[in-house]
Amino acid sequence: MNYKIKDVCEVTSSKRIFAKEYTKEGIPFFRSQEVIEASYGKKVIPNIYISETRYNQILETNLSVPKSGDILISAIGANRGRAWCVNLTPLYFKDGNVIWLKNFKSVCNSKFLTYLITMDSFFDMLQKSSELAAQGAITIDFFKSININLPSLERQQHIVNIIGSVDDLIEKYGLMEDKILSIGLRKINLLNSIRDNVSFSKYGTFDKGIEVGSSKYIEKPQNKDELIPYLRVGDLDSLKYCYIEKGQSLKVCKADETLIAFDGAPGRINVGLIGAYSSGIYKVISQNTGFVFFELLSDLNQFIIKDNSQGTTILHASKAIPFLKVCEITNNEINYFERIYQLLVDIKVRKIKCQDIKSILLNKYFTN
Repeated sequence: MNYKIKDVCEVTSSKRIFAKEYTKEGIPFFRSQEVIEASYGKKVIPNIYISETRYNQILETNLSVPKSGDILISAIGANRGRAWCVNLTPLYFKDGNVIWLKNFKSVCNSKFLTYLITMDSFFDMLQKSSELAAQGAITIDFFKSININLPSLERQQHIVNIIGSVDDLIEKYGLMEDKILSIGLRKINLLNSIRDNVSFSKYGTFDKGIEVGSSKYIEKPQNKDELIPYLRVGDLDSLKYCYIEKGQSLKVCKADETLIAFDGAPGRINVGLIGAYSSGIYKVISQNTGFVFFELLSDLNQFIIKDNSQGTTILHASKAIPFLKVCEITNNEINYFERIYQLLVDIKVRKIKCQDIKSILLNKYFTN
């Protein structure tokens, strides 16, 4: 049955919180950036909080706060239109940056609506419709007017149960990934603090990717047989499939190889990805993949990369490469890092496969 979004829920935003009210701890305060990260299933660590006192003042004035099952949508920036079904409370968020869907009528399952908004076609519609708005923002009035089609509540719940089971696996693998990264990072930071450092070049080198040009990007191919995934800097953070033709001079990586960005988002690093990679990305060449991965992720080398980053609009940090360091290390320690690295790769590959399955299910249930 067809509805306007305003007919199935309340579309609003938050009470204004001023910058002087921000704190370093307390109640997490989400901006568009944090909503986007949460929409990708990432563990969000906010940079901004508000005090519990301020949060309680909002409650005491009969103003509501987000609760589990509400939907927050990024309203500004290049990724405006990303939706997150709230599963973390308490929290509050920035007015104007984020649209808030709450108080859902009985005809609408909020998780079902979140999946609908997640569809590429819905996201593209939000992007195009807001291009001419002030600052390219999605407005509350526009969102209220969007037409949606809702099946029966029983059908909605059936779809939510199926896709939700895949989401549960994605979340599980994400938590395992975070745990391994935390263990490895804690270990390498400790070793860097107590051991002598030598040049990174003793253990590894880098192979810079090739830029093919945006005119050769294929975003939504019908047939992928003669195509290969093309990885850009943004894919090291959240994988968004783009393809190019195979018959080009390309640099290619396998799932168990490390990729790191030195342009755009210097220091961003990832594993588990397969495909050709762009010029902003470098592949790490080493016989000690686990050790060099955690060294590149370490506080020491992330600081070196940041300290050698240059540029205003787009950062470049390839000049940091000669200054990168590793600690003196034993064979047993190298083997330790290799074991947890291989475990990390396996978990990342499983997580990406689950994300691919989720994409297939979304297309199955939400594409007319």
